[in-house]
Amino acid sequence: MARPQIIIEQIDGSLGGTLPSADGVCLLVHNAPAAYSYTEDVFTSLEQAEQAGITEANDTANSYLLWEHVKDFFTKALAGELHLLRTSASSLTNLFTVGSPANTALQNHLASKAGRIKIIGVTFVPAAETHTTSISADLQAAIPLAQAFSQAEYTRLRPCEIVFEGRKFAGTATAAVDLRSLNSGNVSVIVARAKNRAEQIGALANNYAQIGLFLGSLASIHVGRNVGRVLSGALPNVQIASFSGGQVPYQDFGDNDLNILSDKGYVFMDRYPSLAGWFWVDDHTCTLPNRTDAYIYLNRTAHKAARIAVQTYVTRLKDEFEVNKTNGRLPVIVVQNLQNELQKAIEREMLNNPDPSRDREISGAIVKIDPNQNVLASGKIVARLQIVPLGIARIIETQVQLINPAN
Repeated sequence: MARPQIIIEQIDGSLGGTLPSADGVCLLVHNAPAAYSYTEDVFTSLEQAEQAGITEANDTANSYLLWEHVKDFFTKALAGELHLLRTSASSLTNLFTVGSPANTALQNHLASKAGRIKIIGVTFVPAAETHTTSISADLQAAIPLAQAFSQAEYTRLRPCEIVFEGRKFAGTATAAVDLRSLNSGNVSVIVARAKNRAEQIGALANNYAQIGLFLGSLASIHVGRNVGRVLSGALPNVQIASFSGGQVPYQDFGDNDLNILSDKGYVFMDRYPSLAGWFWVDDHTCTLPNRTDAYIYLNRTAHKAARIAVQTYVTRLKDEFEVNKTNGRLPVIVVQNLQNELQKAIEREMLNNPDPSRDREISGAIVKIDPNQNVLASGKIVARLQIVPLGIARIIETQVQLINPAN
């Protein structure tokens, strides 16, 4: 028998919170001058980026806000992963024009990452910013091109969202370009910043929007969550919000103006009665609000499901399948096995993840395969994956009534 003693046993468990997820890996495409050099282009912390040469001092020296966006990203995405790509594009339109050197470079960069990039942010400082109506003509023309680029990436099995920095928001809400009319559901435009931070930076902050903070906000939440969710907490370090043109909500733009801009698909900062701080108004995209790609959370959900389908079925490519010897169709057992493979993969990752820190990302999923497919003739098996997304409460209506219980 051992001597009398104190025994201490270490119990490993969870402190809560969400573990880092590859669903939020972001790429920030920028046009910082060549003199703004850095030695790495993939970062998992602000400290790492600063050691590589991305510093506040270099922002000032090169008259370009790069550290600022990286700093904002890691303010929200503490365990995030941010990639950088310097572009040679002469304009946003040029960046997303098929065949341009800048477009080819972006496509090749994404290919080299083999689908790891899930969200592309674009910050582009033009030589002159003279537009007078909401966004520049260059950005407006680039949005549909970026949509086509995103759709092409989807066919290459690399689905992604694209977010533009909407610099120098100008003009009235009524005259603002209706982003929802551009039929570009994989593209969003952020036009907000912290007024207090812009004042600290000075002239270099003229016309900028906090795209780094928005990317970090996306990277810090699961794919089925709205980036403006109030329970997630107010945006950090935002004492007073403003638009990228300097307009302050509830001062320069009233309630009706903000409703118009939200309806037109702009992403800005908003606040609510009895709550301190500012929140993203919503996760709008540049398409009609009744479409299945009208909000970023819907896109991220669908894109993640698509990636899981690829991962599940890729090992089945060129595999042999027994067919019914009398009619050449797939046997029921084969159909059920294929359906179950994807069903279980989706549910394990997005619905009932064994990690207790992971919230569910969807409401449900159904996989259907028609057993009457003629695989011998077509060499193809068609599976239909139907995802039921989470519902988002954008409006909560409460009816308040005074009554006399004695009556």
